[in-house]
Amino acid sequence: MSITPLNQSAFETEIGRSKQPAVCLFWAGFCKPCRKMTDTVMSIERRLGELGELYGGSRAECHDTAADMVARLKACDIHTLFQSGLHEFIGESIVTVNQLSNQISRAYHF
Repeated sequence: MSITPLNQSAFETEIGRSKQPAVCLFWAGFCKPCRKMTDTVMSIERRLGELGELYGGSRAECHDTAADMVARLKACDIHTLFQSGLHEFIGESIVTVNQLSNQISRAYHF
């Protein structure tokens, strides 16, 4: 499977007039569902910073994990995601969220 970025005019040529079926993947930075996970992890990172300040300015392992998650999500685009595998990405994300949860629990006694 090849992934070809399309603009509006190329869409009509490549998809609209095609006699064969095509799979179209849509990603837009302005699309709320597309960006929700990044926004959520950024919020977690921000709240962990506030929590760290309440605990005397300490920085725990969970802060680094959250920062790594934000960096990974910001660097990920739809092409990379589907080339590396959506299932793998989701599986790795679940493992990382579980690790983050455990780290927060240990650091802040939740």
